Amino acid sequence: MSDLGRLTKPELAALAKAADISGRSKMTKAELLSAIHGHLAKRDPLPIVAKADASPRRQWKEFLDFDQRCGQRAGSGPRCDYPLVKGSSACAIHGGVS
Repeated sequence: MSDLGRLTKPELAALAKAADISGRSKMTKAELLSAIHGHLAKRDPLPIVAKADASPRRQWKEFLDFDQRCGQRAGSGPRCDYPLVKGSSACAIHGGVS
């Protein structure tokens, strides 16, 4: 499981909303995780965290550095453009959370 599993259900729901995942309001935490992972596998070019509404983003500013981007690659895929976890050189998906 990725570090997304450490997020709360409301935080996952906010990410799912930003990713425009349908049926999110009735999903369990495990279903939200699966849906977000499926969305990430499709590689939306805009980070879903950046599209999240302002309220969760304010909370995430304590955890994420929105001024710096991850840059990791999955194989030959596109560069990850998610914000770094503060104090890390990676985003939460690529192991920035210990």
